[in-house]
Amino acid sequence: MKVRADVACVNLTRRRIPVALVQRVVARAVSLFERSGSVAVSVVFVGERRMRTINRTWRKRDCPTDVLSFGFLERTDMPFGAGLRDSKHLGEIVICPAYAAVHGLPGARGLATLAVHGVVHVYGIDHERSDAEHRKTIAIQKRILAKFFKDQ
Repeated sequence: MKVRADVACVNLTRRRIPVALVQRVVARAVSLFERSGSVAVSVVFVGERRMRTINRTWRKRDCPTDVLSFGFLERTDMPFGAGLRDSKHLGEIVICPAYAAVHGLPGARGLATLAVHGVVHVYGIDHERSDAEHRKTIAIQKRILAKFFKDQ
């Protein structure tokens, strides 16, 4: 049996978000970690002010960032709690499209990259922890994005 990933996307910005693409890349990334069953992931798109507030509250960094991940495997108190109830809820990924666009990750490809990056973090892989985990993060992102973008 294959894994079924329910990906709930909530757009709290005025930007157009390629929701179907984000849902597909998140589902594909989840399939690298899960072999069967049903899981859920929430992806919330926010503006820079809201991202700054979340970053300050949760990471004690008073600045916006491109993506933050909150794994339910590690904690149950999430900024939005936009989860689906009938699945194993893996966590919440918060993406700031405006910040990402001006910091080298514009458009659909940038949002897809950040979504995959968020999934990697939800599963506890942290590129800031070690060079090995940094290499693993990059390898997973390239593997997933190659399925959706031919020049990857």
